[in-house]
Amino acid sequence: MKIDNHTGWDTRALKTIATRAVRGEFRPDDVRRATLHVVYSRTAQVSGWAYIGSSGATVRVPRPQRARWDKTPGLRKFPGALFAGVVVHEFLHALRALDHKDMGGGRDTAMRGCSDAYDWAEKVEVKVRQPSARPKVTPIQKAELALLHARVKAKEWKSKEAAAGTRRKNWERRCRRAEARVRDLTGTLPLHELLVPENAVADQEAE
Repeated sequence: MKIDNHTGWDTRALKTIATRAVRGEFRPDDVRRATLHVVYSRTAQVSGWAYIGSSGATVRVPRPQRARWDKTPGLRKFPGALFAGVVVHEFLHALRALDHKDMGGGRDTAMRGCSDAYDWAEKVEVKVRQPSARPKVTPIQKAELALLHARVKAKEWKSKEAAAGTRRKNWERRCRRAEARVRDLTGTLPLHELLVPENAVADQEAE
C-alpha cells in the first residue's frame, strides 16, 4: 500500500496502522496496488471518502493542534482506532465496491462502531513530524555567494568575448578575399559601398 501523506503526522506510523487494519480484509494483490491519501480534516473528527470500485481512498484526520490531549503532558494523541476503522471502511468502498447498504445500513449505521475492533491502533505511537529548520544565510555567506555569482558571469562573458573576436576575424578574412576578387575582376576597388541585391547579401551570409 502506498501512503500519500499530506499531514504533519508520521508517515511510517500511519502506514503501520493502515497496513495492519486491512490485513485479512482484502486480497494482498489489491492491497499492494492501493493508495491511501491522508489529508487534514476541517474538524477534530476522522472521516473519509472513496470512489466505488477504485484503488484509492482518502482519509481526513485532525491537525495535531486539534487532536485530543494524551495522558502525557504536552503531547497530542492521534486517533488511531478511528483512523484504522475509517481506512477499512473506505477501502470496502474502493476495493470491494460495497455501498453503505451492502454494509448493513446507511452511512451512519455503517460507520457506527467501526473502530471497536481496532483498539490496538491506540497503542501505536504516531508522532508529529518536525519541520526541517531552514538555515539562515549569514552576511559573510551572502557576500561569498555574490562573489561566486559575479565570477561565474565574468567567465561566461569572457568566453562570449573570445567567441566574438574569433567571428570578427573570420569576417575580416572574408572581406580581404572578397576585395581581392573584386580587384581581379575590375582592376580597382570601389571606395563607396557596393549596391547589391538583398538576396545576394543573404546568400553570402548563408555560405
